[in-house]
Amino acid sequence: MNKIYVLILLSIITLSACKQETPNCSSDDAKNFVFDIVKEELSNPSKSYWARVSDKITLKLNDIRTTKHDKELDTYLCVANLEGKLSEQDIQSTLSDIKKEYQSEYEKTELMLKDGYNEFSAKIDEKEKNKLSELEKEYSRKKNNLISDKNKVISDLEKKLLENKNHYERMSSQIEVDAKNYKRAGATDKEVSESLERNKKELSSNYNRHKERFIQERDDSVKRIEENLKTLEESYPDDISKIQVYFKQEKERYLSEAKDKLDRMLKEHEQAVESYRSLYSNGIKSPVRYKIESSDDGKDFYVTVQ
Repeated sequence: MNKIYVLILLSIITLSACKQETPNCSSDDAKNFVFDIVKEELSNPSKSYWARVSDKITLKLNDIRTTKHDKELDTYLCVANLEGKLSEQDIQSTLSDIKKEYQSEYEKTELMLKDGYNEFSAKIDEKEKNKLSELEKEYSRKKNNLISDKNKVISDLEKKLLENKNHYERMSSQIEVDAKNYKRAGATDKEVSESLERNKKELSSNYNRHKERFIQERDDSVKRIEENLKTLEESYPDDISKIQVYFKQEKERYLSEAKDKLDRMLKEHEQAVESYRSLYSNGIKSPVRYKIESSDDGKDFYVTVQ
């Protein structure tokens, strides 16, 4: 808010009076009409910061000078220094009213921001709830898939072990049949026994080798799956925390912005009050020009302030 030192007034007020001649620049009639015009302009809130005190201000015209007097037209061109003052009591009373208005505006804004936060917070809570629900579903899906993979690995191993065992048993029977055929072919008992023992040993070795390989493959796969399960279970609480922290920060950001807005408003109000205080304490000091003209053959006159 800037201090007002210069008034540009273009109002015209006409006074009907029984005068034999037009009043001069220093006459009370002329000065009073200048004051009326000035106060009318001061009372306009859209043009003046003095509107709220226009009825309390005391106006004076100092150093009044006549710059031109046209006797034929019966007009006066005048200049003077306009001075306007407020009493300290009126200043304090007005500032008190301004502070109350600002306090009311502050409280309304504060309430509006609180309502806005409650609405924002409810939306944030709903978003957080949905996000956590999505995370839980995704976690359950991944966990179930890993458990399913683990069970499948174990089930596949059982099938392989059973197939390996069945193969072993079939081959054992075949070895016995081959031994009998070998005997019928003329082999000695020793040759048949050695052949049978050698074939059974080789078959047993193959069986155990396959069994160990299948079990190792199962153990490796199960270990890898369990590690993934452990990683998933360990990351789940962290993922929950990240979501909660994010939405908490969103709420804190809103509150911080609301606080900043209220702080700025409070500062602006304090600065405005000080501007009003300075304005009203300094009062009005401005040069003014006005014109006095007669009308209706000198029966009336009017004053124009420029």
